[in-house]
Amino acid sequence: MNRKPLVFVNGEISEMPSGDLVDPAVLPELEAPPAPPAVDFSLVELVNGTPFARPFGTPVYVKPDGEFADAVPGATVDEAEAVGLITNAAPVQQDDPGIVKTHGPMTGTEAQWNAQTGGSGGLVAGSDYYLNTGGGLSTTPIGPNVTKLGKALSSTVLNIRIEPTITVG
Repeated sequence: MNRKPLVFVNGEISEMPSGDLVDPAVLPELEAPPAPPAVDFSLVELVNGTPFARPFGTPVYVKPDGEFADAVPGATVDEAEAVGLITNAAPVQQDDPGIVKTHGPMTGTEAQWNAQTGGSGGLVAGSDYYLNTGGGLSTTPIGPNVTKLGKALSSTVLNIRIEPTITVG
């Protein structure tokens, strides 16, 4: 079925008369709609439910009240069930929201990673990282509740891939 465009003729809307053509010079410039903003589904905003400022790279779990606290391997299984690592460059203060990276590559400076590992030179590329007793990161699994957090891709990038917590001993 062929349809004719609608046009104004003498102030009335009607079908374009046969034989008439639309002059492209009088058509408005059409622009593509703007692309929707990119959404990173690996980031979640949670409120710091601890009495301490929590720095970049701190592994956290979600408490029953929905706020975050430090994930630690020597505590209960629930407290060792890390959901991600804090990405904020500045420490997240008590009762303030922080951004937590749940999966995928996370980039920090060597100094930021050193603060979490207690080492120097940043992360060790190719090494797996686990929860550490102080709430940081370790290349050695520490129990009784062991949670693997991910693998270092370089001295500054940790590929977060949190595995289920395993209770040992």
